[in-house]
Amino acid sequence: MIEKTMRATLSRIVILMVSLLLWAGALRGEEAMTGTETKPALRLSIAPADSASFSWNQIPLRIIFENVSSQPVRLLRRFKPIPVFFSISMVAQDGTPVSIPAAGKIDFTEGTIKYLQLEPHEIFGFQFDLTEIIPSGQEIKAGMYTIKATYHNQYGEDCFHTRLDSRPIMITISNSNEQP
Repeated sequence: MIEKTMRATLSRIVILMVSLLLWAGALRGEEAMTGTETKPALRLSIAPADSASFSWNQIPLRIIFENVSSQPVRLLRRFKPIPVFFSISMVAQDGTPVSIPAAGKIDFTEGTIKYLQLEPHEIFGFQFDLTEIIPSGQEIKAGMYTIKATYHNQYGEDCFHTRLDSRPIMITISNSNEQP
């Protein structure tokens, strides 16, 4: 009797586990069931701007989109204000995060939405100064920092809306132009 009950319980557990695996696969989509994952069509990178040197009041960076697919990719041709379209993370070597605002909303007037089409393997980038979005009063000390970016766009039609994360980069903030 006990053996029969144990078999029935084990059978229920196996059925429950299979159901959970199928449910998890349905949540992740077909790639979870087939073992293949879809690569994003774009790669996002963040890099120092050309000939950049960094200080508490100047952190020139470049955001770069690269079409890594074999098909054209349509992007919204609007990237500023940076916090609306990007989340930027900046962390000091000791683990202290720098507070950088993220998120926001923007209203487009009719007819002002423009798009950029990146052909396969084409690259598009733009430069910005990170200090322009770091709140005043936020102390930036000399030292090494890790910076990474996340692109998130909810605007436009028939364009790229998938979240993209860059790989982190390391920069060194110099003592020059000491913060007052």
